Amino acid sequence: MCSLPRLTSTAEAISSPCRPGRLQRRSWNAAPRPWAVTPTFVRIAGTPTNPTIPAETATSETVRELTTDPKYLGATVGFMSILHSWGSNMSFHPHIHMVVTAGGIAPDGRWKPSRGRFFLPVKVLSSLFRGKFLSGCKSLYARDELSLKGDNGNAVSRNAFSSLIDACYKKDWVVYSKQPFNGAEGVFEYLGRYTHRLVISNNRILSVENGMTSFLWKDYKDESKLKETTLSNEEFIRRFLLH
Repeated sequence: MCSLPRLTSTAEAISSPCRPGRLQRRSWNAAPRPWAVTPTFVRIAGTPTNPTIPAETATSETVRELTTDPKYLGATVGFMSILHSWGSNMSFHPHIHMVVTAGGIAPDGRWKPSRGRFFLPVKVLSSLFRGKFLSGCKSLYARDELSLKGDNGNAVSRNAFSSLIDACYKKDWVVYSKQPFNGAEGVFEYLGRYTHRLVISNNRILSVENGMTSFLWKDYKDESKLKETTLSNEEFIRRFLLH
C-alpha cells in the first residue's frame, strides 16, 4: 500500500510516485489471464487531424473493408483501438492505436492467417483512412454537428471549410504498421502502456524549481533521441491537463 506524502504544489502532485496510473498499470500487467488467446497481433497507428471527429469509426471501417477483401485477406479479423491524445513532449497530438489479429475467420469458419511479410499495405491503409475520415467530417459539417472557427473566433464559411477539406485530401496521411507481438503477454503489456498510465512518468521529470519544470522527452523525428525541455510550471500543468 502506498502512503501519500504531503504535496506542496500542483507540479509535485503530478510527479507523485503514488499516482493511480502507475499502480493501475502494474496491477493490469500482473493480473492472471486465464482467458488469454493465442492469435498473432499486429499494431497499427494512424494520426487524425482532430479527435472530436469519430476517427475510430474511420479506422475500424478501414480495417474491416480491407481485411474482408480477398485481395488482402478475405476474413473477419478482431481488433481493438485506443484514442491517444499526447506526444512525448506532452503536446496535443491525437492519434489512434489499433491492435489487430494477424488473420481472421474465413467464410467457411476456419482461421485464415495473413499472407506474406506484411499484414496490409500501409499506403492503401493511409489513403482509405483519409477518405473515410474526411467523408465523415463533411457529413458532420452538413448536419451542423461540426463547427470550425477562425483566428478571430468566428465560424468559418462553407467555402473555407471546403478549401480545408481539399487541402487535407492532397496531403499524405500517416498510418504505421509494426511487427507482430511476441505472444499474448506482449499484447497486454502494450495495452497497459496506453490504457493505464498518465501523460508523463516520474522518471522523465528532472526538476521542479524556481517556477520551472524540466523533463525528458523522445524526439521521434530525430532518431528517437532523448531531449530535455524546460517549461514554466503553468505551461507544464496546461499541457498535462490537455490529456
